[in-house]
Amino acid sequence: MGRRRIHHVTAVWHSLIGLRRGPLPRIIAAPPTMTRFASIHARALAAVFILAGCTQTLACNEVTMVTSESPIQIQAQPPAPPLPNLPAVPQPPVPPRVTLEGDLLGLDEALSFDAAGVLSSEHQDILGELANWLEAHPEVLELTVEVHSIGEGSRRAHKKRSNGLATQIVDALVAQGVASERLIAASVGASPDGQRSVALRISKRAEAQE
Repeated sequence: MGRRRIHHVTAVWHSLIGLRRGPLPRIIAAPPTMTRFASIHARALAAVFILAGCTQTLACNEVTMVTSESPIQIQAQPPAPPLPNLPAVPQPPVPPRVTLEGDLLGLDEALSFDAAGVLSSEHQDILGELANWLEAHPEVLELTVEVHSIGEGSRRAHKKRSNGLATQIVDALVAQGVASERLIAASVGASPDGQRSVALRISKRAEAQE
């Protein structure tokens, strides 16, 4: 009766999924001896797994105590040897602020005037360098200061204006300690290109001693 019911259910399932209807394969039951052997084998495997799990649990719960009888020796590393005294890196020489090209002295800073024709007070450092250069070169007997004027005005007015600009530089050098007899304020007049320019020209040198 049970086999007929299984066969009927299987036939209905085959009709639903579109499979060919046919008899079910016959299932052969295992002998009782083999069944008992498989049951004993499964129980033995289960006992082995349980024993292994308990052993692992005990091993994980075991704590190893470190006593003072066996302290851990920690040895510090010796300090690194000091670096040898390295030679100092040579620094490039500082370029001079006052240079001589022929009879003209060059400055690394252009002297400037404001709109009213007053020498800027920001040039005290470079004027001090120029005064030091003149002190170090006593063979320069006369230094002529030339300043071209700009703006509107007659030739005579430009001459006067030019002399006034040069005189301000001369006075600033005298204030730095340069002898006034070594300085000449020239009257060169108006600038040919409309730009105010300053020239420091050596006009007299000491004769070389033979």
